Amino acid sequence: MEQSVRIEPTGQVTREHSCPRCGSAMNRIRGRNRCKPCLRRADRVYYATSENRRRKMRESYVLRRYGTTMLELEALFERQDRACAICTTHWTACVPAKRPTHEAHFLQRLCVDHCHRSGQVRGLLCNACNTALGLLQEEPARFLSAVSYLDREPAAPVRADLSIAGSTKADATERIFNRF
Repeated sequence: MEQSVRIEPTGQVTREHSCPRCGSAMNRIRGRNRCKPCLRRADRVYYATSENRRRKMRESYVLRRYGTTMLELEALFERQDRACAICTTHWTACVPAKRPTHEAHFLQRLCVDHCHRSGQVRGLLCNACNTALGLLQEEPARFLSAVSYLDREPAAPVRADLSIAGSTKADATERIFNRF
């Protein structure tokens, strides 16, 4: 590693080094032996490939967001037989909410469901069941109404009646398009 000494106008002495990777001039900051672009490149590679970093980020997110540890979520995952708590679809068959870019992990395919009032974790749900809960605003009355709706017989098909007294369908269609 080459060094050169430079005296600043303030009288401070700085030692300039050259980066061992690319050879560009650099100031040695806190003992680092690479220039900023090389450090950034190395950080990007670490960020994209480090399983340890992803594990730590996942653990800190779960603790911060839900107030629980990954060990507790993994125990819940096992109690639910590795499946959605509502539809019982195995986690590997669940469609992920986002496209997974790294290793398969159950939190990429199952959502942590929690009570929005108390913050307590209720279970692990597939994306479809979690979305359904959210769209029905977690109100039991809406769920019961949806169930009774699904149990009803289908209604007769609805047809648009374009006939106006004394005219044909073609006349009515022509009148509609002439408005524009």
